Amino acid sequence: MYYLKNILHEYLDDKCVELLKNTMAAMDKDSVIFIDELIMSNERMSSQAAEMDINLMSTLAGVEKTERQWHALLESAGLKI
Repeated sequence: MYYLKNILHEYLDDKCVELLKNTMAAMDKDSVIFIDELIMSNERMSSQAAEMDINLMSTLAGVEKTERQWHALLESAGLKI
């Protein structure tokens, strides 16, 4: 089991895909990846969530992602939910 908590939101998508592919290369056929990240609303977000997103963008060039964005990112890395 590989557990990634609050890691991927700190990076842009291309770096996330690279990190996920490197993790996948170390996995065996019975391994799984658990990704523990905030999922932003596709509709309206709280002011706290918006503040976290702005902080990530300004300090680390990362972003919080919506469910659709997470699905697209994982698909880009060759993973499925």
